[in-house]
Amino acid sequence: MITILDEVIPLIDNVIRTSGCDSSSFASIRTLNLTIAEMAENKTKVIEKFVEVGRRAINEDSAHVLIGVLPTKRRYYILRNLLEEKALIFLR
Repeated sequence: MITILDEVIPLIDNVIRTSGCDSSSFASIRTLNLTIAEMAENKTKVIEKFVEVGRRAINEDSAHVLIGVLPTKRRYYILRNLLEEKALIFLR
C-alpha cells in the first residue's frame, strides 16, 4: 500500500486488522511524504515519487499489487489525475 504521510499508517493498519483481512498478505505500507501543497504545485515530483516508492515496494517488499490509500478526497483526485496523465492505473 502507498499513502501520503507517515501519520496515516496506524489508521490503515487498524483498518486492515479490524476488517478481517489477513494482514500477512500485505507486503508493506509505504509513504510518499508529500503535502497537499507539494502535490498541487509539482506534478512531476508526485509521479516520480509514486513510481519510486512503488518500485521499492515491489523490489524490497515483494509487493505484487500497489494500492494507493489517500485520507482525503482532494488528495485522491490530485494523485489520480496526475497518474492518469501518465497512463498509470489508480483505483479508488
